[in-house]
Amino acid sequence: MNTEVRTSVWEGMVEADRLHRYYGRLAGKLARKDQWMTVAACLLAVLTAILANSGHGWTLFAAVATAVAAALPLIYRLGDRITEAAYCGRRLSDLSVRWRELWNQVDSMPEEEVSARWRDLADAVNEVTALKERVPEDKKLLGATEEESYAYWRTKTAQSSHSTAVAGA
Repeated sequence: MNTEVRTSVWEGMVEADRLHRYYGRLAGKLARKDQWMTVAACLLAVLTAILANSGHGWTLFAAVATAVAAALPLIYRLGDRITEAAYCGRRLSDLSVRWRELWNQVDSMPEEEVSARWRDLADAVNEVTALKERVPEDKKLLGATEEESYAYWRTKTAQSSHSTAVAGA
């Protein structure tokens, strides 16, 4: 097996795993942000009602704050961003499984077949992540999932190599 093809399959598998982790966590983070914004809008609405009933001068300020808090999820399109990130995460989860299958078969398949399947999987990942342009990147989360994914696959690959060497002895 050509080491360049083998390396490309490994990198594709790790990248699909990283993207799956990233988009799954991004969807959760955005959903929590949306939930907190909704709670804040509800609390401000209650405060506005209390102030309005007490004849307090801050009623107008509280009403404006409530309107802004209620509009923020719409302004930031959180619902759409959550849906897009969740979709990417689910699709990339499926693709990660297919990348793992290819990685597990990389040494037993003809190189042409490995290359063809690599191209198909890479195209599928690119198709899914085309939505990435519409979902702003979270640099901190991106770095964390990248480190986690590479650490996981380095360990897993090392364990697999060690198991193969032990079994062959």
